[in-house]
Amino acid sequence: MNLAIVSNPETAIAWPKVLISKGQIAPVDSATAMVNEEGNIIFNWMDNAGTGTAKGNDKAVLVAYFPESKEAVYQFSDATRDDGYACWKWIQKKALQKRGLAF
Repeated sequence: MNLAIVSNPETAIAWPKVLISKGQIAPVDSATAMVNEEGNIIFNWMDNAGTGTAKGNDKAVLVAYFPESKEAVYQFSDATRDDGYACWKWIQKKALQKRGLAF
């Protein structure tokens, strides 16, 4: 976590460097997340199955952080590493707006 804390000039967290979990399984490559027009969070990543002990059927854990409300939420997903895609459908527009996300 130390690498995720930066001082330039103020101390802050570099969110792309934050680890959600740590272990022997490689994290996915090139992970992104965006909110679509329906208010769902769309996660994408590159399948890197075969890197170390990573397997195509590894399940995804979806995590979203809302800076305005300083709230983090997560969901265990049925999406797998080789899917390269997950849609978090339960989040609605009002919930996202409450957390400070505009779209």
